[in-house]
Amino acid sequence: MAQSAGVKLMHVPYKGGAPALNDLLGGHVDIYVSSLPQVLQLVQNGQAKALAVTSARRTALLPDVPTLDEQGVTGFDVWSWWGIVGPAGMPATIVDALNSEIGKMLGTPELRQILSNEGAEADTMTARQFGDLLRLETERWTKVAHEAKISIDQ
Repeated sequence: MAQSAGVKLMHVPYKGGAPALNDLLGGHVDIYVSSLPQVLQLVQNGQAKALAVTSARRTALLPDVPTLDEQGVTGFDVWSWWGIVGPAGMPATIVDALNSEIGKMLGTPELRQILSNEGAEADTMTARQFGDLLRLETERWTKVAHEAKISIDQ
């Protein structure tokens, strides 16, 4: 985000989101970039102010919160996602069956409501689409790490 915005930010490492949120709410840090599920209730009850979402489109969970793109940080599209993986070499018939059943579950009103209450939105994709996402995300974040001179040895 700092690279995209052309600003310098100080990275403060935390051992999890809870200590970071405590410092944000206590006024010890100025901003915290988080996944929506972690901060949704704090924003909704007024304890924290959402400045922008990092995805390319606004979220239905906070429709009045603009995107970074709308705030002038163009071309920024970062969002949290979760996926289900299996062992390499899993037969395609099993992958397809699991994908189909998981898609059905994610499409139920009950699970969509549970996810929404937690600040998440259900979206499904094929195994091939998910594989493509994994490859693109790995390429993206490898490039960012190299440009920012981030290494696991720090």
